[in-house]
Amino acid sequence: CVECRNLVLKERVEGREEKLCLSECLLGTFLNNSAHECVSCADGCEKVCGGPLPYVDPNGCEACNLIQLDRLDNQVRCVRHECPSGTYLDILSAPSGVLPSGKSVCRPCHEYCALCYGPSPMQCPECVYARRGSECVASYNASTELPNPSVTDTLAASPIHTPLPGNNTVLIVVGTISTAVVIALSLVCILVPLYIYCRKHKRQLTFSPPSPLPRSAVSYHTKTSLSHLPLIPLKSNFHQRMSKMLIPGRKITLLDCVGQGEFGIVFRASVAGWGEFTSPVTVAAKTLKDDSN
Repeated sequence: CVECRNLVLKERVEGREEKLCLSECLLGTFLNNSAHECVSCADGCEKVCGGPLPYVDPNGCEACNLIQLDRLDNQVRCVRHECPSGTYLDILSAPSGVLPSGKSVCRPCHEYCALCYGPSPMQCPECVYARRGSECVASYNASTELPNPSVTDTLAASPIHTPLPGNNTVLIVVGTISTAVVIALSLVCILVPLYIYCRKHKRQLTFSPPSPLPRSAVSYHTKTSLSHLPLIPLKSNFHQRMSKMLIPGRKITLLDCVGQGEFGIVFRASVAGWGEFTSPVTVAAKTLKDDSN
């Protein structure tokens, strides 16, 4: 087309201006009535706009992903993805003008901060002028402000910093990596001594199954009674207290061998006719070997 009947959209393509004839403006553009022209929305608007203003306004963006504010909470411009350098991400706790509560905004850092993650001069990884301890300041003189630098914490003045490329996302990633490193080191400090202790006491922690008994020992003790074994003589007062807990040998019948230790042999046994055991109950019984002291 040499001329457009209705509307024209002007675009820059490879350094030269191109014209596109339209019957109505496309999404991401607004109508300039005086020139019968469709003009692209400001960068940062979410597709729909009513004019050239770069922030939320009837004559600007209809909606924005992020909105950059000045120190008086006035809108500066819409931000498409992440807060620019010199600002930090915040959430509105109450409505502000046309902006609703809960809207994500980019607030300016403190005037002494080049980069920040909050409004305070102590929340700044980079300072514009100088640093005193953990705080960004306008100026700093160690010789006049520190009466005894050798005793007081060393607070060296930082040179003037220029804002470095980066954003809040970089700060969050660095903080996450630092936290992960601290957790990993803590686990190493706990697990390494535990591993060394287990290796050192491996013999004590290893379970050794009992060696099989000689056949004669098994056959000798199988299905025999303990009625021939006398009770150990005890002091009368102790025996009175413990008499209800001691099972007479005649009430126990050994059945088969389960295992053995250095001093004794463990059997599967049966107890009947004692206390509440009116019918036979299977128990474990340990006897001393004949050569045990």
